[in-house]
Amino acid sequence: MWNFQLALHTRGYGTCITTLHLHHEKEVRSLLKIPDSAVQGCLLPVARLEAGTFGPAPRRDIAEVIGINGWESV
Repeated sequence: MWNFQLALHTRGYGTCITTLHLHHEKEVRSLLKIPDSAVQGCLLPVARLEAGTFGPAPRRDIAEVIGINGWESV
């Protein structure tokens, strides 16, 4: 999946792995005509990226999100 996402990115497409549909697996199976013999693991929405819109995601400083020996130090 990751290699497929990287290949799409080099061609100007963005993707996002999602498993939220698994809460409605039967409905999705019917909608997409997925055979009963197939196991659903994830969906991969694909969309064309706008020029210049892709970049690193904003990240919080590591000191804000890491705790040592408990949550109190976060």
